[in-house]
Amino acid sequence: MKTLKFNTSLKPLLLVLLALSFVAVSAQPTNYMVMKKNGKKKRYTFIEGQEISYKVTGDIGYVTDNITRITDSTLEFMDVSIPLKNIESVRINKKKHFIVPNRAALTYATSVGISAAILEVAYLINTGKGIYDLGTQLAYVSTPIPTILLTNWIYGWFVKTEYEIAANEYQLYPIVLRKE
Repeated sequence: MKTLKFNTSLKPLLLVLLALSFVAVSAQPTNYMVMKKNGKKKRYTFIEGQEISYKVTGDIGYVTDNITRITDSTLEFMDVSIPLKNIESVRINKKKHFIVPNRAALTYATSVGISAAILEVAYLINTGKGIYDLGTQLAYVSTPIPTILLTNWIYGWFVKTEYEIAANEYQLYPIVLRKE
């Protein structure tokens, strides 16, 4: 009679698979809310734990808070529960709508500056004199930086940030996957 031998090199793989199966079984679906306009493809999704800026009917300004729970008819925050029908408008963060993120432009500017400084020092060490043409070379290489920042600034004027919640405008649709 043959006995089955367990290959010891497979133990770590089996432990990882076992751990992942426990994680998958214990994972809970997340409730979310969709804001969209009927007949339009553009939509915004808000999940539990995400920050949202909203204006309640009758209030003067916007309130920014993290969503703790989404139900069929309410948005719950840490200290208040707002019925969806009372939300007048929602504000979307403009920083997500740049053509090229400002951080990318600033990273590019930093790399150009560091590279130019290293090249200048290396040339100075090797020849004993500085590069007289460095300014024009830097101007050519760094031209995209102000162009990107200016384009983002102008584009920011045309990006809609406040969305009215009304029957003929945008509407909020809660998707409740987990009821507590």
